[in-house]
Amino acid sequence: MKASIWKTVMGESIILCGDGRNDSPGFSAKYCVYVLMEQFVNDNVIVDIEVVDKRKTGGVSTNMEVCGLKKLLERPLLVRLLCQKLRQMLPRQLPYWLEE
Repeated sequence: MKASIWKTVMGESIILCGDGRNDSPGFSAKYCVYVLMEQFVNDNVIVDIEVVDKRKTGGVSTNMEVCGLKKLLERPLLVRLLCQKLRQMLPRQLPYWLEE
């Protein structure tokens, strides 16, 4: 399924929407699932997903969402996609990271 989605969006000019969800509210969260979704071309298809463990962020649960997005954007296939824009429900830390 994932291969067919990548084949469909490869070479297209797409808009990606991203969002991260924690397994529990507040600072007690242990896992975050970050999802990148294509908005227009294929009727809201999930392009890729990353699960982040709090231990990957030094035990800081508020950094898990940013870590998930970074990992997704480092994937070779995702880097090859031609994106018009990355739109997202931004946590406070993310705009500063995107400027780098």
